[in-house]
Amino acid sequence: MLGIRLENKHEVYLGLPALAFRSKRALFAALKDRIWRRIHGWQEKTLSQAGKVVLIQVVVQAIPSYAMSCFLLPRTLLKEFQSLAADFFWPDGERRIIHWLAWDKMCVSKLDGERGFRKFEAFNLALLAKQLWCLLIRPDSLVHKVLKAKYFPRTHLFDAQLGTRPSFTWRSIFAALSLLHAGCRWRIGTGRSVHVWSERAPSFRVITPPSLLAAQLRMCDLIVEQTREWDVEAVQFLFWPEDSRLILQIPLSLMGLDDLLVWHYSSNCLFSVRSAYHVALSLASQEGLVMNDGLQEYGARYGRPTFLIKLRYSHGVRFEIFYIRRLI
Repeated sequence: MLGIRLENKHEVYLGLPALAFRSKRALFAALKDRIWRRIHGWQEKTLSQAGKVVLIQVVVQAIPSYAMSCFLLPRTLLKEFQSLAADFFWPDGERRIIHWLAWDKMCVSKLDGERGFRKFEAFNLALLAKQLWCLLIRPDSLVHKVLKAKYFPRTHLFDAQLGTRPSFTWRSIFAALSLLHAGCRWRIGTGRSVHVWSERAPSFRVITPPSLLAAQLRMCDLIVEQTREWDVEAVQFLFWPEDSRLILQIPLSLMGLDDLLVWHYSSNCLFSVRSAYHVALSLASQEGLVMNDGLQEYGARYGRPTFLIKLRYSHGVRFEIFYIRRLI
């Protein structure tokens, strides 16, 4: 009656798999083929290392971005993407390719002396966290209503569980929930939506253990409604000095606006994939990816280090042995 035509089943729709099979690696194998064809279509012997860096960053790392923004790609497949990019970057000649430096070190920022490549796994999570952010700020959207009805009907998005027999889409988005947790914080308005000891935005919750009498305390209970100021005596009585000092520094809205979840790692409080990517890197490694101290000392003494000096001070795998063998 409406004139809508029924389409036959198809495996790919808008460049993405329409149906999820048991083997997720086979599902996205076409992405690896596209990267392989692009790399082998370039005349790598005529390219400088700077040219290879540009091609990897602009082309190779961009090919799977659309798929990674919708699905969590298998870790083994992401490592194969990484291997293809690394094989293209390092010169091979007629002998076996030697990766002089681990890919993790190649992904260190250019400001810290390396190439600034992306880690595919962290970038995948950052793109999926963008989808969660859209669900968070658009609760009236159709996709939010569908997912809420199925996976978190009685709770907030931050309190959602994976559930039984989840779809591949929800399983992918759910994988980035901890990343969104790490970067979100509350901007206090009325304080009615913010439970003091809530598990939401766990990176910014108070460290004072909850008391039995105030376990369900909300931020509005600590605000003097008439003056829109903090109840200093109540705050200092309930919380440790460190927490009370931080709470009293939070500015309050004189207009009594609603509480709002914001992204902590951007100046405009809005989510960005770039900042989420760096948060994902910091979560993956507590030590962080920073330039080696020896390389920093070399740069301070002698100026900008050459590429071989960078390899030497970055603890590339058995650098001296491999380099001597290549010269023989």
